[in-house]
Amino acid sequence: IDRLVDLKAQIRGVIEAVSDPNERMVLRYRYIHNMTWERIGDELHAGETSIRRWHASALAHVVLPENPIII
Repeated sequence: IDRLVDLKAQIRGVIEAVSDPNERMVLRYRYIHNMTWERIGDELHAGETSIRRWHASALAHVVLPENPIII
């Protein structure tokens, strides 16, 4: 369980390092809160196309940690 807690903390850190607020929120809602694309769109007042574009851009901007936790 400790490894999973550490992994979630590491994921949060990676997400928080994304500079664009819309991209960061999409990642947070998707990977921390497990929201659907539709629900994320509702929360951010954006259409699914925008949400998916922000997600793709966010993944391109993510910097992986040097020593990622592997489970």
